[in-house]
Amino acid sequence: MSTTFYQEILETDLAPLETLLTQWRTTHEALAKLPRRVRDEMLKPLRDKGYWEGAAAPYAWRMIDDIERQVDSATKVAKAAIGVIEDALGEFKAVKKDLQDAVRRAQEKGVFIQASGVAATTVFNGRCKEIAKDSPEAKAIEAAQREINDIVRRGIAADRNMAFALMSDIGLGQWFNPNPGHSSIDTTNRIRTRTRCARARARTRWAGTGSPAAGRATASTTTATR
Repeated sequence: MSTTFYQEILETDLAPLETLLTQWRTTHEALAKLPRRVRDEMLKPLRDKGYWEGAAAPYAWRMIDDIERQVDSATKVAKAAIGVIEDALGEFKAVKKDLQDAVRRAQEKGVFIQASGVAATTVFNGRCKEIAKDSPEAKAIEAAQREINDIVRRGIAADRNMAFALMSDIGLGQWFNPNPGHSSIDTTNRIRTRTRCARARARTRWAGTGSPAAGRATASTTTATR
């Protein structure tokens, strides 16, 4: 068990994630209205005027169609991201509460849980003592440690699955993903190992600098809310 994860689960403020969820909802609401506006106010007049002629005309028509598809894809990505973040946030809150309850139950039974999340093996009921193997005290300590470890692993899995689900939904390409496949953190087992490794490398490469996809999402938020 990583002691860092134990401490982070108990100490991390989830308010920024709740703020992010609110921002994604706002973005999706704005984007949901955008395709009709783009189609009616921008693309339809371009098509109706009909002066796309010459060698560049096919390229111009493809670009017009691409704009419409990208707006639609951005809306799908925003909707999927909302589901992933909402699901992850609920799991993070549940894990934190379960961990707090597990520590409380252990302490009520006399087990001393250190700040690192490790159950002390030489302290019981507030006193230092030699604890015999297979004694009731030893079994209580082992049971408490197993429960804490299992809960921490749930938190690690939720954190990892949220990251991979969002990366998968946003995609690694230059364009918005037209088929985001995750609306929760429970479907990342469908991601192939090779794809998962590529996204892990991308996360490392973009850490601290902001990903191109994240930049696109920010730009979309600004555009959609105007």
